[in-house]
This record gives sequence, C-alpha cells and structure tokens, in this order.
Amino acid sequence: MTCDRRRSAGGGDSGVSAFLDAFLQPVGRDRFISEYWERQPLHVRRQNTDHYAALFALADADSLLSNSGGSWSAAIRVVQGGVATPLIARRPADGNKSAGGLEAAYQAYRDGATLVFSSLQERWPSVRALHFELSAALTAPVNVNAYLTPPKASGFPIHYDTHDVFVLQTSGTKRWRLYPPPVLLPLKTQAFQKKMVPASRGPGAPIMDVDLHPGDLLYVPRGFLHAAEARESASLHLTVGVFPTTWNSVLTSALQSVIHRHPEFRAGLPLGFGQDDHLRASVIDSLPRLCREALERVEWDSIVDDAATAPGLFRRPGLEGHLLDLDALPDLRADTLVRKRENCDWFMSRSGDRLQLSFHGKDLSVPIHTERALRFIETVGVFAVQDIPGPLDEGSKLVLVRRLLLEGALTHA
Repeated sequence: MTCDRRRSAGGGDSGVSAFLDAFLQPVGRDRFISEYWERQPLHVRRQNTDHYAALFALADADSLLSNSGGSWSAAIRVVQGGVATPLIARRPADGNKSAGGLEAAYQAYRDGATLVFSSLQERWPSVRALHFELSAALTAPVNVNAYLTPPKASGFPIHYDTHDVFVLQTSGTKRWRLYPPPVLLPLKTQAFQKKMVPASRGPGAPIMDVDLHPGDLLYVPRGFLHAAEARESASLHLTVGVFPTTWNSVLTSALQSVIHRHPEFRAGLPLGFGQDDHLRASVIDSLPRLCREALERVEWDSIVDDAATAPGLFRRPGLEGHLLDLDALPDLRADTLVRKRENCDWFMSRSGDRLQLSFHGKDLSVPIHTERALRFIETVGVFAVQDIPGPLDEGSKLVLVRRLLLEGALTHA
C-alpha cells in the first residue's frame, strides 16, 4: 500500500498556525512550543473579560444544568471532597427522579460542591468548534470539561494530571497554585497518588500562585501539581485536556506492527531458560539482534500516518443539517451548490487502483480517478457539481457528490 495521507482543515499549515496564534495570543505558537509546551506553566493575563464569553458563560451553565433531566444528567458530575459522582446517581429512588436529582445537584452546589460538565464538546456548539480546531492544530485528542465552583470552594485537592491542560476562565475568579512535578511527563500508568505529597511537609512552596480572571488562560503541563479555589464569587472555567501522541505510543505501535506481521517475533523463549544458564545467555544474546531486525522491518511512514490520523477518531463529527441533506438527495442536480463540511477533517491514502478517504471515524473507498475532484472539493469552498474539474463526466460528478453528501462529508450550501 502506498500512503499519501493529506489533511484538510480549511487552511492547511497556515490555518493551523493562525488558530494557535489566536488561541495563545499574545504569546504566539512558536514561543509557546519552544518555551512552555511540556516544560513549564504559562499564565496569560488578558484585560478583556469577555474573551471567552461566547464559548460557555455562566448563563449557559445555568441553562444546561436546569435542562439536565433524565439521561442528560449522566454527563454532569458533582464533586465534593475530591470525590466525583454522576448527577444521575443522585436521583431519589422514588418520586420525581428528574426533579429530585436536579434538586440534589443544586443542594450540593449550595453546600460547596463543584459541578463538572463532562465532554462539553458533545453538547455545546461553540465548544465543539474549539474542540475540533484545537485537536486538528495539535494533532492530538482533546476533551473539554466545564467546572462550576461556588464562592470560596474548591473541587479537588492537590494533584497532577497525566495529560496537558489549558484552563480558560469564563466567569468569576479562581486562585491557582502550581508546584513542581513529582514525575516528569507521566504516562497514564503513572497516575497521581496521595503519598506523593506527604501530609507532614506538603508540596513545598508554589512555583506559581495566580488569580485567573475572566478571559485569562492557564497552561499546566502534565505532571505539575496544582490546586485551585474560587474567590469571592462563583467561578466557571473550561478545562481543555490535551492527550498528545507520545514517542512511547509510536514506538510501541511500531514494534506491535512488526510482531503482528512476522511470526518469528511471536515465538516463545526456549523452554527452561530460567533454569539453564546456557539457554538464558542465548536469550540475552538474541534480544539485541531481534530488536534491530524488528526496527529494520517497521514501515515508518505508515506508523506516522496512523499516529496523525488517530486524533480524528476522537472528534465528534459536525453533522448539523445532515438529515436535511439526506432528504434533498433526490433533487441533486449539476447546478446544485454544495460545500465540504467545515468540521470534516479527512485523510486520503492510495491502495492499488482505489483511493481511501478517511473521515468521521470511517473509511470510504472511491476510484483513483476521483482524486483531482476530491482535491478540488477539499479546498474550493462552495461549488456547483458541474464546476468540478478533471476527467469525470457530469454523471460521475453527480455520483461522487451524492456519495459524499450521503456519508456526511459534504452539505448543501
């Protein structure tokens, strides 16, 4: 298989850089990567208190909570004393479960509990747009939670995360104290444990002690200890968790790809090697040779392509209006105006005489001679079916566009 995967995200590298520059301003993408990413925390103090108001304001949290009856409440957690429980679990055993569970959440909040709106990109359009752009720009899975903390309260005791975090303060003020990491760049298997901060001496002096005001951004690299507490008013912030692709995961995937293809790497060690010094010595001598042979057989282009594609599997497809597109399929004509969906991040790869188009967590196989048409579609914006250049006749153009509409890659303009 010959791989030629290219990403389409409405602007290419320049669009990615521009988004990160705007997200991090006034620090900028290049400075952030060279000075802060995985190295040290960053606090961006902005004077514009409305900087994140359009993302998820206090009124939005109020609306989402007050309408979170039934199964919707499974996505909201109540945090007290560092223990998080789903809102749905707080429903009473009898009576009005929806009203009772909601009242339990309000009462917990009145008593100082933090409310966590989990995976907010799944149910809030403006957060979904941020989620998509940031995930594409970083080539990493991203998750967005919202944390609503009542005045002078805190949700979690001191701890560290095994993923990087951007904190976007949308309402109120929260004090953040950050401390050195007990584990540098921890993996998921190196989660925080209470014994890492002995009660007798605590975490020591903070390396950063700041108040986040509306519009502020805080970057916390994974592994850095932190604790946060709301000031005099309720605090609402978005936590953008970033789960970067690590060298560890790429190397593991590379070795696994060889092991799956070549049975000699799946063979057992010599029987009895634990009791036979000669056999044990032969195992030790064989390991470096097997490692070299495995590395020589890795298809590195394919491994990197897979790593680049993987974050897209975690992005929620933006399919607003798709039912309307399906309903209008019979009326598709050569002069119908369509466009590629803004949040449809696709990759192309060649395999023989077929072209594989990967998007929305699925693979679409199309003839190789549609490639020029697809390159046109991914860059042009709004277009009429008849405007597609290349060797396709009008009937073939209609077939291709109809298929892309059916699968959710295109939408009517």
